[in-house]
Amino acid sequence: MTNPFIPKISDLIDGHLKTKSIKEGKREIAGNATWRASKLGSCLRAQYLEFYLKRPPIVTPDALLLKKFEVGHIWSEIFERWFKERGILIDSEIEYHDERLDIGAHADFIIGEDGKDEEDSWRLGIELKSVQSKWFWYRAREQ
Repeated sequence: MTNPFIPKISDLIDGHLKTKSIKEGKREIAGNATWRASKLGSCLRAQYLEFYLKRPPIVTPDALLLKKFEVGHIWSEIFERWFKERGILIDSEIEYHDERLDIGAHADFIIGEDGKDEEDSWRLGIELKSVQSKWFWYRAREQ
């Protein structure tokens, strides 16, 4: 029999992540833009209400989604360490802003190497995702 006065660990973690999410809020959109690039594949009406009219989000993240975001932060730290160890990390958490489209984005990493000449040099932008989105895949299937 479980003691009703001892909280479940999952409830403690869920409560902590929800409080943390409320305290920290959302990261500012790069370049103080109206639109967030990471939301391009989501509901256009929700984007308009949240980003243009500045209304609170229609759907707030649940405990499972907040846990996935936390796992994503841990993965990001690990990848950054690996890229540094390999000597290919050029930059991290880079802001991009397109004034014409009024859209902002953040890239997780830029990695690359300088070779002997331009042909041997390379650069690559990396965006890690801990939450899978198949919206674009479903959209392509519809057409």
